[in-house]
Amino acid sequence: MKTAYIFQKGMETGEIKLEREDHFDGENTLYRLAAYIPRDSNESMDKLVEYSHFLKDILSELPVRPYRLFIHKDCYEIDWAPVGCQVLSSRAQYAQLLLNFAKFLDEDYFCNLNIQIQLGSLGDDPLESIHGISNEDINFSPTFIPECFGNEGNIEVICLDISEY
Repeated sequence: MKTAYIFQKGMETGEIKLEREDHFDGENTLYRLAAYIPRDSNESMDKLVEYSHFLKDILSELPVRPYRLFIHKDCYEIDWAPVGCQVLSSRAQYAQLLLNFAKFLDEDYFCNLNIQIQLGSLGDDPLESIHGISNEDINFSPTFIPECFGNEGNIEVICLDISEY
């Protein structure tokens, strides 16, 4: 409930803004939904590897599995990419999708992991324009379910910003 509550309050107060209208203009496909878990930048390489394996095991068991786990110096970033063409047509629809995503992050799967929405992803460029894509291949009502954002393959793990190791 914590992530969803914070996200909803941020939307209501204007602290969280959905300024990229090309995310919900009905013309572009959504690029990703992302979350992050803070990490101690001073942890040892052994601890980083151990926790990365632990985290990948948890992510692999989720009902909506992510595609990528990025390891940054200060956080673990988790990306859910859309399956096919997921297109949003209004700010309200985008806000509802993000609230559903936040509620997913509040589920027991992430108990005690301090996971949060990665707000930087709200500023990402859209994946592509829908021009030239058949309407049958476009979902104009995406929700946060496996059919719209689930990965059936391996979760890619990418290490970034850890050159000091």
